[in-house]
Formats: sequence, C-alpha cells, structure tokens
Amino acid sequence: MRITEIYQSIQGESSYAGLPCVFVRTTGCDLRCSWCDSEFTFSGGTQMTLDQITGEVEKYDCKLVELTGGEPLLQPEIYELATRLANAGHTLLIETGGHRDISKLDPRVIRIMDLKCPASGECEKNLFSSWPSNPSRTVRFLISTGPSLRTVMVCAGRREGASTSATNATATLTCKRAPPGIPTTAAASPAPR
Repeated sequence: MRITEIYQSIQGESSYAGLPCVFVRTTGCDLRCSWCDSEFTFSGGTQMTLDQITGEVEKYDCKLVELTGGEPLLQPEIYELATRLANAGHTLLIETGGHRDISKLDPRVIRIMDLKCPASGECEKNLFSSWPSNPSRTVRFLISTGPSLRTVMVCAGRREGASTSATNATATLTCKRAPPGIPTTAAASPAPR
C-alpha cells in the first residue's frame, strides 16, 4: 500500500472528536474537491506492507485508529488492513469520499463518508447506493455559504449525548436528493480557517 503518513493526534471529526487517535493516511485520490485540505496526498507516499503498517500503528498506545487519505478505498489492500486492525482490538474508523462502494468493508469499521455538496465540484460523483444500513456511520457535509464555511456532521446511530439539529429536508436541500430511509441528526462545528 502507498502510505503518506502514520501519526497520532486528536480526532477532530465524527462522534469520536476529542479522543486520541492514530491516523493512517493513504496516498492517492481520484477526486479534486475545490476545498480539499489534503492535496499533499495525491502523489508520493511510501510503499508499505500490511505488516509494516500494523507494526507502525501498534507503536502507539492508542486503540482508536482512522484510515484516511486521499481516498483510502483506492488501495486494494485497505479491506484486509481494516480487518487486521479490528481483529487486533482497535476501534476503527474510515473516512472516505462517499463516491466508492463501502459494502466490502468489515462490518466493525465505522464509516465516515463525505457527501459532496455542489460547491465541492464533485457532487455528481456521490454514490448513494453505497450508503450503509449499518448504524455505525457518519455522513459529513461541507457547505459553502459565501466566504464562510461550516462543517455539518450529519450522523445516524450517534452515541448518546450528541447534539441534534439537521433534518432530511436539510440534506435534500444541500445534496439535491437524500437517500431513502437514512435517519439524520447533526452537530455543527466551525470550519478550519
């Protein structure tokens, strides 16, 4: 697999925000969102085996791990890596662009999907048929309103205590159509400056 970096930091998104997390950032992305904050992952990286990656993750005393990118689902080995990390007792998140099939992922993996809104320039690539019925998912929207941006986390199956404020009508307005049967709740946070 091509890996851009593996590091520990604080989770900044999803219902796991604020917790220590090891990030495995893969190399490569087939989207070019207008607001992308990780263009450095489009090329380069280091070729690593699954054993090397899991060895690096295990160096950190942290059970929360996120697979991110770029687009991690471009890496054919991502499915086996996810299963290995889950088998090792990690709570595993994957952040994906929402345009690739996630049905092959181990059911223990918590999916964070970016729903591409029109301002991203990639809205037509949303793969609504890929939305899981598994309640351990987060759907993330980045909504542009003039010069200001705010990130809206729209979650189904969130942990108790999460704040709620979005509706399917809001999702329909921002993404042109909402997938049928997706219950939504939301928590808002300021966008990065």
